[in-house]
Order: sequence, then structure tokens, then C-alpha cells
Amino acid sequence: MSSSMPAGSVQGELRRRYRRMRPGWQPAATLFREMVRSAAPASGRVLDVGAGRKDFPLDDAPGLQLFGVDPDATAIAHHDTLSLRAAARGERLPFQDGAFDLICSAWVLEHVDAPRAFVREIARVLRPGGRFAFVTPNGRNPVTWVIRAIPNRLHPSIMRRVQHRDVKDTYPVRYRINTPRTVDRIMGEAGLVREQLVLNGDPTYLALGARSFRAWAALERVFDLPGLSGARVHLIGLYRRA
Repeated sequence: MSSSMPAGSVQGELRRRYRRMRPGWQPAATLFREMVRSAAPASGRVLDVGAGRKDFPLDDAPGLQLFGVDPDATAIAHHDTLSLRAAARGERLPFQDGAFDLICSAWVLEHVDAPRAFVREIARVLRPGGRFAFVTPNGRNPVTWVIRAIPNRLHPSIMRRVQHRDVKDTYPVRYRINTPRTVDRIMGEAGLVREQLVLNGDPTYLALGARSFRAWAALERVFDLPGLSGARVHLIGLYRRA
């Protein structure tokens, strides 16, 4: 593997390699997309919190009205698949109570400063029986320990190298609602009940090349041991408003 390959190409090749090692494995983004699509109603209103510039998991669902918010006004302005978009934080959503059938949030919880306020707002704008789906790193995984130890000012250059991510799309991390126990507790306080919480491994997440990939893949084998699966790197969750 050439060290001059773009980071995105490196990660793609490492993921193909990991699928050969673990047939049937899928990255967290794929599992999240499948979860959102299975949870979506045939018709109704769906909100993406932290929509940014990224694709919406339901952008090809004709029966749904798609809404999105993001604190980055420039990012949300470029998201052209939404019925309505607004520059807003998850802690203060500009919508009435019970407005949405489904809310999704990808790679956002790790950046939230006030998780209780954030989740209360999610619960407020969900209708009774509505669902909240998310994907986020697991704070119990060694990858997040490494990320915590690196000053936030250095994250953009690292993410550009590892994940081919634009500097303007890299934000400070907090990890204040990023373990299964903390997620369950804070969701429960807001009246959200767990339907699914999947822990998914991914040795390519912070792999800079083949050598670090082998180290992370070996660690994933450790997480196969009894009692250790709760440390896999990603959480993909679905919670329902009671």
C-alpha cells in the first residue's frame, strides 16, 4: 500500500481487508443508515440534528418531509436535500413540541457540551412513540482515549490524514454522553426508552496504515472475549419516546 495514497483510499482498502477477515462486517455508518431506514415511517417528518453537509440517510424517501439543523450556518446552507434547514444547536431546537416522527444524529453526541439539555430537546420535539437514532464513538474504547489525549487544536490535521476529512468539518470533542451506561441514563431521564444499542468494532477508524490497522484489528479480537464487547469503538442506538 503506497503511503502517498489519499487517506480515504487507505481507509477503503483497509475496510475491504477487514471484511475478508470478518465476513459480514459493516462499518458503523452503514449500520446506522440501515437502522434509520428501518425505523422511518412511510410518511411523516424527520429531523437530522447536526446535518452539516453530509447526505441524509432518507434522502430518497418520497413520503417524508426532511428537516435539518446544524450550528454551522455555512455547512447547513449547502445541504440541498432538506425540506427545511436552519442554523441551530441541538440544545435549542426551533420546533414545536411533538413535531417529528423520527430524529437522527450522526457523529454529533461526542461534540455535545450539555447532553441532558440536548436529549431533553430531542424528547420534546419527538411525538409520543417517535424514535431517536444516533451513531457516535464509544468512550470506553481505547481509540477515544487516544483522541481525548490529543489537544482539540490538532484534531483537524489528524482527521484530514486518517479520514480525508476537511478541516472545516472537524469540531472539538467532549465525550459526555458516550458510554452505554451514560446513554441509557440520560435518555431515560428524558423519557426515551432503548429499543436497540449496537456496539460495532472498526479497526480502520484511526488506522494510519497497515501497521496500525493490524494493531487495532488485534484489539478487536480482544473485545470478542466474554465481558469485553462493551468496549467496541462505535455505538449505534435507537430510542423511543414513551
